[in-house]
Amino acid sequence: MINLIFVNFGYSGAGTYCQELISGLANKEKVRIYVVHNKSYDYKEYAVLKDDIHVNVTNIYFPKIEAKGHNLNNYYKYCCILLRPLLSPERQTIVHINQDSDYPFAKWAKSLFNAKVVFTLHYLSDYFYYQEITNDYKGKDWDVVGDEKLKDCLMQCDKIIL
Repeated sequence: MINLIFVNFGYSGAGTYCQELISGLANKEKVRIYVVHNKSYDYKEYAVLKDDIHVNVTNIYFPKIEAKGHNLNNYYKYCCILLRPLLSPERQTIVHINQDSDYPFAKWAKSLFNAKVVFTLHYLSDYFYYQEITNDYKGKDWDVVGDEKLKDCLMQCDKIIL
């Protein structure tokens, strides 16, 4: 039995990728899917809505707030605290993220739910940076761009999908 949390990525090909994954897993009996919409403009307050199509998919909306730094870290912490009662504690929890800016949410989920974190690299710059920090970069003529935040995210995730 699995709690699968997808941090919504509502635009670009990454959003389509997530929707396809959710559709493929939505009818699996042993999987409960939670689609987390952080910093959402859709609802001004925290909202939990069952999916219209799939019985075992729940959409969770956390409203957009103006926060930076420490306050943004607290925002993600409280999002996870609000999410906790929805999860079945006897199930393994997996959080799927699509960009390093979602890692603070995943870090809190990892801490509070003992969740495993999966990060799909959608962008070539992230991919090349991952190759560099894992020593797969040697001998390749790539222009690599990355920062400490991305490096921390890549090194802390339990699984990287390339």
